[in-house]
Amino acid sequence: MIPEEITSRLPLFTHEHLELYTKLREHEHSPIWNYTCGDRINADDVLLIDSFKENLHTKRKKGSLEIPEEILNWIEQIKDDVILFRENTRGLDLRKEFSKIKCMKREDIARHLEKVVPLSVSLDRLIVNSTSGTTGHPIITPNHPTAIGCYTPLLLFSLERHGVKPNFTKDNVGCMLICAQKETAVYSTVVPMLNGTGFAKINLDLSSWNKEESRVRYIEDFSPQFLTGDPFSFSEMLKLDMKYKPSALVSTSMTMSTALREKLIKTYNTKVIDYYSLNETGPIAYSCPHNPEEFHILPTDIFVEITDNEGNPLSEHTTGEITITGGRNPYIPLLRYKTGDRAKLKLETCSCGDPTPRLYDMETREQVLFYNKKNQLVNPIDITRIMKRYPILQYEFKQKKDLSCVLSVNKLHEFTHLENTKFQQELESLFRNEIDLEINFDLDTNGKKPVPYESEIGFNL
Repeated sequence: MIPEEITSRLPLFTHEHLELYTKLREHEHSPIWNYTCGDRINADDVLLIDSFKENLHTKRKKGSLEIPEEILNWIEQIKDDVILFRENTRGLDLRKEFSKIKCMKREDIARHLEKVVPLSVSLDRLIVNSTSGTTGHPIITPNHPTAIGCYTPLLLFSLERHGVKPNFTKDNVGCMLICAQKETAVYSTVVPMLNGTGFAKINLDLSSWNKEESRVRYIEDFSPQFLTGDPFSFSEMLKLDMKYKPSALVSTSMTMSTALREKLIKTYNTKVIDYYSLNETGPIAYSCPHNPEEFHILPTDIFVEITDNEGNPLSEHTTGEITITGGRNPYIPLLRYKTGDRAKLKLETCSCGDPTPRLYDMETREQVLFYNKKNQLVNPIDITRIMKRYPILQYEFKQKKDLSCVLSVNKLHEFTHLENTKFQQELESLFRNEIDLEINFDLDTNGKKPVPYESEIGFNL
């Protein structure tokens, strides 16, 4: 009998998955687990995910500045069920005046979620995620098992385009997600819809392990088919003396530097794939196998525009804000959603063979690292984690060449004296109390999008 605490999180779990599930958790070098997780995917979800996967291959087509008819039809079907859609399209002819529709923004989800979630949608299978807050401030986004499950075919398609075809079995580990943070969820599970292959999210920070050597031993003993992570995590992984060579490294969350990409390729003799994805939108684009500085639009159920500050669509090869319509999350339909990131759009045919448009000259979340006064690295994600604990709407954290730091904050409401003191102590502790930190609570961006992390200090591998 499979325990209910497993089947409630993994409905398609079977007895043949139990051996690897247990082995991952009880390995002598396993990390200190602090979380449990499962995909909550059922048989009906798999049918929808398989259909989505098929469309990734059969519905890829050359891009256009004109919105596809199928996405216009989707808007027509749901616009009366979504308060924000209704408000933003009132009095407009969708087909003739699409570009006049008011753009959605991050604040619409953060402050007026009730206007975004369709009125008739069932909340029975709601999953709640919080964003990292790397583009301004953290927000809570509802999601659905099917929508999250579609991340898998999107990821596998990206790997395939780079010549990587993992073999998933009930006896191997398909993927490990590598983190390097002071505090994060650490867990393992299996993926029934991928033949029960294993998955683990691990943290390279020593606080997550009983023995220092266990970090390398755990990864090497399971030798996952590929790894996912962010540039900071992969740069920390370079410090480990590992014989294991992953078939691919998939980088998310922030732009990877060319120097780091080249060093990872040289060290592990592997493919490095950059991934552009937001929690609100899901995966948007993947780095071209022929030109890693350009990103092919990945899903076939979104329309990508480049818009100016007022939401007017811009022509090809013009820098503007990446704006998304469509998607598969039933709780967060997107209608001209401004991502906060900037790029140019290229429609011409690519030599790699993928006909979809490419984003290039991207101005997204760049890799920013901080140092304390002893030159020890600090991950900005750990700063984000602290920010989430306080009523903070927006912030900018800057480090100067002399290693001193200035934090400017826009508060939701006033802090108590105790909160002020604790807030400063948490940040100083993150830097091991080796920091000169000035905090001011009057962030003024003059109407511009705040830049959460900046540093005048470069990063050397």
